[in-house]
Amino acid sequence: MLWSAFSSCYVAALPKKLREALDALGRDHDCLLQIGVFDEGQMAGWIRVKYAVYYGVRTRPRSRSRDV
Repeated sequence: MLWSAFSSCYVAALPKKLREALDALGRDHDCLLQIGVFDEGQMAGWIRVKYAVYYGVRTRPRSRSRDV
């Protein structure tokens, strides 16, 4: 049952960056909801946490950008 429901989910191409993956997951996560992997609240929370990680890394100062 689970495999047949999951195999109906189609992925056109895999994202190359975390931001692309999070954007795609935010737009289209119906398949994961249908087969019961996550509920809507869990999915929204997970996406929110991963965006916070993404922005934390993006805004972290790098050694080249620090004044020496």
